[in-house]
Amino acid sequence: MILYFDFDGTIAETSGGISRAIQMAFQAHHLPQPTLEAVKSKMGFPLSQILASLAEGKSFSSEEMAQLIQTYRKFYAKIAADYIHLYEGMGEVIKSCAQHGDKMAIVTNKVTKGAQADAQNVGLSDYFEVIVGSDMVEMEKPSAHPLMKAREFLKVPDSEKGLVIGDSSADILMAKNDGLPSVGVTWGSKSEAVLKEAGAAYIAHTPQELLEIIQNFRVEKR
Repeated sequence: MILYFDFDGTIAETSGGISRAIQMAFQAHHLPQPTLEAVKSKMGFPLSQILASLAEGKSFSSEEMAQLIQTYRKFYAKIAADYIHLYEGMGEVIKSCAQHGDKMAIVTNKVTKGAQADAQNVGLSDYFEVIVGSDMVEMEKPSAHPLMKAREFLKVPDSEKGLVIGDSSADILMAKNDGLPSVGVTWGSKSEAVLKEAGAAYIAHTPQELLEIIQNFRVEKR
């Protein structure tokens, strides 16, 4: 079975580092700094959309946005390790799935290099056969392209059944656009109501519930 995991807000808590790096980037570009709550409300979608929506109506040229993104990524790379932590129980979920022989991918709107560093920081990078970042696809979440790219690397057909696991509506919509079922996890950036409205087939309130959903799905797939 294939499991497609989001990273931020699903496997690990990263919102503190992301928010601080955005604040630092906005300050460097003489923009009002957004709050942690404002950043968390936008998480899950492409970075350019997040930054534009946090800039309080300011319009950016493509060059200005590219510079802001570059500044953000520079700051995030410096501070990420100080803020990131693995959600309690998620390590056990990943290891259990690996023991069952599931193929696992991280599918994220972060650039691949940053996502790889984050996975290494929480000690789980070796469990994933591929990490698909925004720089590897033509279209980011909620497009289905990241899932298609993951299958390309995993060398499995598009007909191979799998499960998408994430904390944002972008994850759920990505799964929907690819015709796959999804699990919305409630310990990240979005509420159960938002995840259900986006179309999540399952809701997990804890990593233990997530593991039970995966186990039941594995049985149903046989």
